[in-house]
Amino acid sequence: MSISGDQLIQDILHPFVEAMDTEGLSLSYLTKKLKKELNANKIDTFKAKKIERDIESGTITETEEVIYSIPIADWKTRQVARKEALAYRGVIAVEKKELTGKDGAPLVPALEVRFVRAGNNNPTN
Repeated sequence: MSISGDQLIQDILHPFVEAMDTEGLSLSYLTKKLKKELNANKIDTFKAKKIERDIESGTITETEEVIYSIPIADWKTRQVARKEALAYRGVIAVEKKELTGKDGAPLVPALEVRFVRAGNNNPTN
């Protein structure tokens, strides 16, 4: 029986995709999450050192306080999401994984069937 590489990959991925759908990670849900990542923001904070000096005890206390914060574009997250989106759409190439057999020969799936006795891991002869 001959099986194509594409069919083998689909057979391997099918249970994974079903499990994702069962857990609510549908294509629609993932698309919405990707869209959020394409517009990702992060909070940038500006801090200042505050130095207090107690004249009576002679102690000096240094603290750092946030004086200003603002949401700004999270370009790192947006860039990763943009590349993912373009790869999903086929606009840019993604790393391709080739499945081959030994020394680059065609992949030949093998199935081994073993019978075991209940409570025993040794195969029967």
